[in-house]
Amino acid sequence: MDTDTESYALYNLDLKYSSFSGKLMTDYIDNITSDNDCNMNVQIYLDDQLAFEQNGIGWNTEPVEVNLNVTNTKIMKIRVVGKEGYLCVVDDSLKAHTPGDWEIVTEATCEKAGKSVRRCTECKAICNTAELKALEHTPGNWEIETEATCNAEGERKKYCTVCKKMCAEEMISKLEHKEEDEWFEQEAPTCTSEGTRIKRCIYCGETVKTEQIAQTEHEFGKWTTVEGSVWNAPIVKKRTCNACDAEEIENIYEWVWVKPTVLILLFFGVLTGTTMFLIRRKGIQTISKNQRKFWRKKKREKRTQQDDVFHGHQ
Repeated sequence: MDTDTESYALYNLDLKYSSFSGKLMTDYIDNITSDNDCNMNVQIYLDDQLAFEQNGIGWNTEPVEVNLNVTNTKIMKIRVVGKEGYLCVVDDSLKAHTPGDWEIVTEATCEKAGKSVRRCTECKAICNTAELKALEHTPGNWEIETEATCNAEGERKKYCTVCKKMCAEEMISKLEHKEEDEWFEQEAPTCTSEGTRIKRCIYCGETVKTEQIAQTEHEFGKWTTVEGSVWNAPIVKKRTCNACDAEEIENIYEWVWVKPTVLILLFFGVLTGTTMFLIRRKGIQTISKNQRKFWRKKKREKRTQQDDVFHGHQ
């Protein structure tokens, strides 16, 4: 063959071995008759990293010894480039690790996974690796971050007792308003307008209840006569509020009968006096006087009769 050929040999170590040893040598191909040496170039890769290289290995060269540390190696690859021959690996051996107990390299936390390994008891190389699952948070008690008020919600949180990270949070509902026991007079009532009283929240001071206060009564002064009199009804009286100057006017008709009554009585008095005067001048006795005389006469007659009875018994 006039051209170089390339071939590979793969070893699946899978982290189980600590060392590799062997001898590299070439051999003839049965149908090759050329006198030229094969001159092979050999490269050995451990997980794609070049660990060994030897050029010019041929039929006439001594076997090449190889000793490699393959600790922590998953794949070992032997690459051969040459012609008119093939490579042999003789007396090759792989020494396996002797794993010890599991050791924790990195402790697991509440958020990150940890790592544990098994090391070879002879070379201390890592034989196996395992992941430790992240721990769950250990929530503590609720801690109030923001107090709830009548106007806004509050907030509380729980923190992990191990790592102190927040692991829960929730809102706190608004508080209900709580009104004062006593009313506060915001605006005093007057005799012309209503007043206002309120109750406030003892927490936030916001007004939660409002009521109207009825108007007060007018504070009137004394009555004064504006017009009219007993003889000239109606009488008009007026009084004024001391607070707002409002006026109250009243027409009094109670004395309307006074004037005509006095005139009528006066008329009858004059008429009676005149009649009696005329009767007396003419010698005419009044009925009342004649009646008195009549009853006096009756009494005397009765007394006389009684005297006669007593004398007759004698």
